[in-house]
Formats: sequence, structure tokens, C-alpha cells
Amino acid sequence: MQFHETVIKLADGYIDEAIAILHREPLDEESVHDIRVLMKRLRGLLRLYSDAGQRDVVKELSAVLRDVARTFAAQRDSHVLTETLQEMARRASKSVARQLREILRELEQQTADVQLELSPDKMAADLVWVRMVWHEKLQTVNEKELFEALACYYRRNRRQGREALRLRDKAVLHDWRKRVKYFYYQLCAVPPQQGVAYHEDMESLRLLGSLLGKVHDLDVLAAYLRTEGHENEPVRRLVTKRRVRLVKKIRRLYDELFFRSTRQFRKMIEAA
Repeated sequence: MQFHETVIKLADGYIDEAIAILHREPLDEESVHDIRVLMKRLRGLLRLYSDAGQRDVVKELSAVLRDVARTFAAQRDSHVLTETLQEMARRASKSVARQLREILRELEQQTADVQLELSPDKMAADLVWVRMVWHEKLQTVNEKELFEALACYYRRNRRQGREALRLRDKAVLHDWRKRVKYFYYQLCAVPPQQGVAYHEDMESLRLLGSLLGKVHDLDVLAAYLRTEGHENEPVRRLVTKRRVRLVKKIRRLYDELFFRSTRQFRKMIEAA
């Protein structure tokens, strides 16, 4: 199976899976997480077509996928904030852990009564429409153009990762996190017989995206603590120490994954 065939097959599968989840009752925390991940996977694959000259179609389809994901954004964000607080409490001294558990109870009270206004049938219909348009307008895109788009995405990750680690800017780091995850989802579509060397790095790339996500979660937690008036020196020190350790791991993974030039990556990924 060729790269473009795999991209379409994966997209069809993600859409089928998302529609099935939307019709579950009730939609629990795991289901919400799964839907949001599936939307990210679809948007990651779509971005290949944007670099292959289909920017208008991609913009139209991405907007629909983004709307589906945003329906669950507030609920998922509260779950992530809760998980981050729980993890930090496990790492903290007894006194700081006590403070964090009190904050956690307050957060849980704030979000307990939040109810989602869902229209599962409409979201499912929107996803069916996305699949139809994908097949009608994107299926004829040239295979070579998609490989070139993948190489461009590698180059952007290489450049932006270097910039993010140099500047340590939260916004740049957060944007790179999304780009790394999209790149991982795109590489999942590369047939096993192609780019064998990079397939060996997939677990490291997945870990890089996960660590960048943890840094973002810490930044969200720090902002929440400041906004709610819960920040103090012991808590700030705990969050900062954890963040510094994560960034060191991220730097090592970046050096491991993006040492090749874009030309080297392109040759490797296209090699049968």
C-alpha cells in the first residue's frame, strides 16, 4: 500500500471510530479524550494536503474538525488540570501536597455541575461530510507531493524545535508541541517498507510529544494557580523544578530525532 492510500485509509478509520464514540451513552472522560485525539490525528493528516496545494479545502475541513474538538474542550481541560494537580501532589512534600489537594477539591467543586450541550447526530453528520469531501477533492493529490509535504513538516519541526529550546518561550514551545504531534500522526501513514530507519524512532517521537504536553500542562497549571490566588513560593518552586527536568529530556530527544538534514530525511523516508 502506498503512502497516500494509507493516509486515506487511516482518515476513514478515524472518522468511523469518532462516529461510533459519539453515539455512546454516556460520553465519559475517556471517550472525550479519544474524540479529541482522533480530531487531532485527522487534522495532522490534513495538513499534508495544505503543503500539497490544497490549502482552501484543508482550511474548510479543518474548521469542522476543530469545532467538533472544541465542543469538549472545557471538559477535557478541567480533566487535564485535575490530573496535573494530582501528579504534582504525589511529587510534593507533605505540606505542599496538602495545599494542592485543597486546590484540587476546589477545582472539582467548580467543574462538578458543568453540563455539556451535545448534538452527537450533527457532529456525526459533519464527520461524514468531511469524509465525502476528502475523497472527492483530495484523493487525486499526487503521491510525490505528499512526501514532499512530509519533508517540509520535518523541516519545520527541526527549525521550530531549535527555536523553542533556545528561546524557552511558552507560546513557541506550545506551538511546537502541536506540530510534533501532527508530524507523528503523519508518519503513522508511511508504509513500513518505506523509511524503515525513522520507524525505529517513532516511540521516541511519541514520547517527545507527550513530554511537550506535560510542559504545557504545567504552564496551564501555573497560570491557573496565579489567577485563582493559590500560587506561593513552595508551589512555584515545585512546578518550576518539574518543568526544568522535562525540558532537559525534551532537548535530548530533539537532538536524537532531528539531527538529519531535510534532504537526508527525504531520501530516507522515500527509500523502499
